[in-house]
Amino acid sequence: MAWEWLVDQGISLSDPTRWLTDRDLEFIVRATATRRTDHDRIRDIIRDKPDFLEVLLEDERLFARMVADDEILLKVSPQLLFTVLLRRVRKLLRDAAFTVERAPEGHLPVFDASRTVRLLERPGVLPYLAHMMASFVRTDSRAVLVRRGLAYQRRVFSDMDVDDLMEMAEMVEPERRFAVYKRLGDVSLFLVGLFPEHVSRPQGRPRGVTAAWGARQRRPREPEEYVRLGEASYRRAADEQPAQRMGLSEVLAVLGDHFVLASKPLNVLSRQIIPLQRFYWFVPLTRPTGPEPAG
Repeated sequence: MAWEWLVDQGISLSDPTRWLTDRDLEFIVRATATRRTDHDRIRDIIRDKPDFLEVLLEDERLFARMVADDEILLKVSPQLLFTVLLRRVRKLLRDAAFTVERAPEGHLPVFDASRTVRLLERPGVLPYLAHMMASFVRTDSRAVLVRRGLAYQRRVFSDMDVDDLMEMAEMVEPERRFAVYKRLGDVSLFLVGLFPEHVSRPQGRPRGVTAAWGARQRRPREPEEYVRLGEASYRRAADEQPAQRMGLSEVLAVLGDHFVLASKPLNVLSRQIIPLQRFYWFVPLTRPTGPEPAG
């Protein structure tokens, strides 16, 4: 279920009872109510009691079942999976003194774990990050007719390619720029957070990542460039009218102001919880890109 549709319908991302699927509920109940058989009754209770669901989403048995299942994305929604995983990260960071940052001289401890937890506890931040990650389970491409002299060419834009997105931001109507700015912020945060080795190795892509990740990269980028791009894109998105209508202005502004800190939970997730799964959970679709003759 696309999060854009949810927020456009006034459904809060912070209330899982509003976006959980029946299949999600079934998985939660079977993973946590191991000594009961009245699963239908428990599902009804969960739907009516958000506080009860909050407890279940933190349940160790639910987390263990998810990370042990190689086919978990066939059994639950990506939104549920990443909500549970980010809650686990928040729990780990509450007990940690520092996070780890990549540097030319190696990995360095940074004593900002408590600040990272406080960021995750700000209204809307963790739900936004979970739904943002879910959007990368299946990426997309869009075709646009671009005028070249007297002729038009069909130009395919990937929503995983920052160069494509920056070009699209210059071409689309003002009322459509919000989605492009937001996606630019999301792509930058996703790469810096979950695939830091991708942005730290500008001459290549990380081992195990499909060619689709780097095939259209026009030039190498340093990590700092992704940070600056992400900060600026989220701030621009926050100022757009659709962000206000969807109730996302504050969350996007927070991500723009605290971009590096927002990448820390994703770093922990990438390094400690899903170091291998990320390579097959987040596989961009390989589709033809570049200009094509129109019609």
